[in-house]
Amino acid sequence: MSEKQIIEALDAASMPSVKNQRQAILELEKSMLHHEQTNIPVEHLVHGGIYARAVTVKAGTLLTGQIYKFDHIELMTSGNLLVTTDDAQSRHLQGFNMMPALSGKKRAAYALTDTTWVTFHTVGDPGDKSGEELQEQLTAETFEDLENFYNDVNRADYALFLQELGINQEYMDAIVKNCDDYVEINLEEYGLRMGDSPIHGLGVFATESFEVGQPMGCSRVGEYRTQLGRYINNAVRPNCKFVIEENDVICVASKAIQPGDELTVSYKEILTWRSEVGDL
Repeated sequence: MSEKQIIEALDAASMPSVKNQRQAILELEKSMLHHEQTNIPVEHLVHGGIYARAVTVKAGTLLTGQIYKFDHIELMTSGNLLVTTDDAQSRHLQGFNMMPALSGKKRAAYALTDTTWVTFHTVGDPGDKSGEELQEQLTAETFEDLENFYNDVNRADYALFLQELGINQEYMDAIVKNCDDYVEINLEEYGLRMGDSPIHGLGVFATESFEVGQPMGCSRVGEYRTQLGRYINNAVRPNCKFVIEENDVICVASKAIQPGDELTVSYKEILTWRSEVGDL
C-alpha cells in the first residue's frame, strides 16, 4: 500500500459509529495480512500493581492495536505517527503525548518515523503472572469475545447486587411483573425498542444514535414506571443514567450510544441516588 492509500484507509476507519469503525479496522487488518509482516519489539514491566507494555514501531510500519477490556493510560514517548480516531479523520501525533484510552477500542496507526508507545494498566496483585500473561488477561481476541466478557461481568455484578440486598431473582421478577405502578410509552418515538437481552431477560435497545447527555425518554412518569424504568438492565460500565426533571425521571445517555446498543444503568448507583433524593 502506498502512503496515500494508508492515510485514506486510516481516515476511513475513523468514524463515530462503533460498528462501522470496527468493521473498517478489521477489513484493514485483513488486507494487511497479504503484505510482509514486521516484527515489533515489546518490553514488559510489572511493578507496584501496575503493568507497563512498551512497543517500538519502525518508520513505515502500518499496524493495528489489540482490543483492551479496561480503560487505561497510553503514552507516546517519541516519534511521529497517524492514528485512527472517532472523529471522521485520523490524528497526527508527534513527540510526547499522554492520553486516556477507552476500553473496547481497536486502533490502527501508521508510523511516519520510529515511534515508542507505552500502555499502563492497574493490575492489583499480579501474583507470579508474567507481562505476557497479564497482556492476554487484559485483552480480548475478538469483539465478540469482548462483548461476551462484558456480559459475564454484568451478570456477575447483578448477582452480587442481589446478594448484597439479600433478595433472590424470584423476588426481583415479582417486582418487574408488578403492573400497579407501570405505564407504557411509545418506545419507537424515542428511537428505542424492546428485545431479548444477553445480560438478563428483556432489555431496551437503541434504534438510532444518541450523544452523551441526550435525553432518551422517561423512566418514570410521576408515580409510574415506564419500560425504561422496568427493563433497563444493570451493567458495570453503564451507558445511561437517570435524572430528575420536575416530577418525572428521565433516562439520559452517559456515553455515546449507537443503533443496536442495549441501554444499561448501574443498579448500585440508582439505589444510592434514590436514598439521596427519595423514592420517586
